[in-house]
Amino acid sequence: MSRIKLLILLSSLLSFIGCSYGFVLDGGGTIECVSLCPSQNLTMLNSASMALDTSMEQQFAAMGMLCPDNSGLSLESSITRSYTQEITSAGPSKLYRLYLEVSSKLYNQKGTMVWHSAFKDRGTYADTGQDEDALNEACNKIAEQIAREVTALCL
Repeated sequence: MSRIKLLILLSSLLSFIGCSYGFVLDGGGTIECVSLCPSQNLTMLNSASMALDTSMEQQFAAMGMLCPDNSGLSLESSITRSYTQEITSAGPSKLYRLYLEVSSKLYNQKGTMVWHSAFKDRGTYADTGQDEDALNEACNKIAEQIAREVTALCL
């Protein structure tokens, strides 16, 4: 084997070993069950909390982590901010993005906060619509992020 090939192989192996990236499969953490508290909507968007609650319930149920009897960890989420940006203006119609920011906190059975994080994502709607038309898309994306992060926790 030539020196160059050997150096490339060794540097690749060392960078792979030294890499801090890890893989977590769905259900990879130690959390078995999460109870979802009704979310709070701190924005002016109509039915935003209902859209987020529905998306969260679907995500946690799909991962088999939804507690039907409020016996596990409790997850509280708040929609803290929303804003809109125009993304296209070419042609007769325009597209807009609705951005949502959500704060989530996880509490153990004693009421102690064991985790918190903030999330941001977006949904798209046409100029003939309203901000609320992008709610489901944005809430689905955020709920997926939250569920994945909670699933990966080892508490």
